Amino acid sequence: MADEERIRSRARRLGYNLLKIVAFGVHTDRPMERLTNVVKHLEVEAVFTPNLHHFDGFEIPRELHAIATVYTVDQESEYKRKRRRAHQGRRA
Repeated sequence: MADEERIRSRARRLGYNLLKIVAFGVHTDRPMERLTNVVKHLEVEAVFTPNLHHFDGFEIPRELHAIATVYTVDQESEYKRKRRRAHQGRRA
């Protein structure tokens, strides 16, 4: 719950309208594929995570990084998306 509040706070400070918190358990199959599908479906431009430890190999998956900017909360880092998308407002 603390991670969720820190994510909400960071998104708010950066001017994002946080649409959804997505959390997967250790038994979720293909979590990054599922996350990428949520990002595409909701057409968000940013994903917030407590830290890069939430990704396999501590790296942002290429498919996700191509479509969304990733913000970390612990280090307050920003990893800009690789491709530009038509602007539809700041949604995360």
